[in-house]
Amino acid sequence: MDGDEGGLRLEHVSATEVRPLRNEVLRPGQPLSSTHFDGDDHPLAAHVAIRLGETEIVSVGSVFPDSPPWEPESEGAWRIRGMATKDRVRGRGLGRRVLHALIEHASDHGGTLVWCHARVGAIDFYGEAGFATLGEVFDDGVALHQSMWRLLPAAAHSSANG
Repeated sequence: MDGDEGGLRLEHVSATEVRPLRNEVLRPGQPLSSTHFDGDDHPLAAHVAIRLGETEIVSVGSVFPDSPPWEPESEGAWRIRGMATKDRVRGRGLGRRVLHALIEHASDHGGTLVWCHARVGAIDFYGEAGFATLGEVFDDGVALHQSMWRLLPAAAHSSANG
């Protein structure tokens, strides 16, 4: 799934490698430990990064199995967390590439849906990727968020034919 495009390389990386950019974009001024999310160490978790050149990580995201709070007993649900892209490279489709890789990982591992708590400013980004909103906007103490979800391709196909 790794790919190189114009000096930008998509890679699967460790949770440790995504945390500095999570901290810079999502938790500025907070300790790096605030970017250790539940689920980061799940054995099926995937952490994806896009590197510019050899070392600079400019976009990240993570996905892991986790039931959404509105359906805690659901099986096959995967949560997307920690999506972040450096300001200076936004608008180049990097977040879309990361999100696609995360969705593909969840689908490849038997996922039936993906969900997230999207920051209000990212609702359109997720909407363009097929996510629907659920419930009201809420404040988690860090930012305003909206619960969002979508079926994974295999799940959408099964429900359309079932």
